[in-house]
Amino acid sequence: MTIDEETVDKIAHLARLELTGTEKQDMIKDMNKILEFMDKLNEINTTGVEPLVYMTAEVNTVREDVVKQ
Repeated sequence: MTIDEETVDKIAHLARLELTGTEKQDMIKDMNKILEFMDKLNEINTTGVEPLVYMTAEVNTVREDVVKQ
């Protein structure tokens, strides 16, 4: 999938953005780079890798409430 000017126009409309011609072209380039990166990630073999939900194994780690003046 590649991003074209029509797609950028739709996204800009939904985001309530007004883009100039130069900004549209820059956005097209940037969004296509993002999609290319995602395609590279899809090539990685993730068989047996569990999904990561939290960055640590700790649950509800909070400090004690201490009254201070």
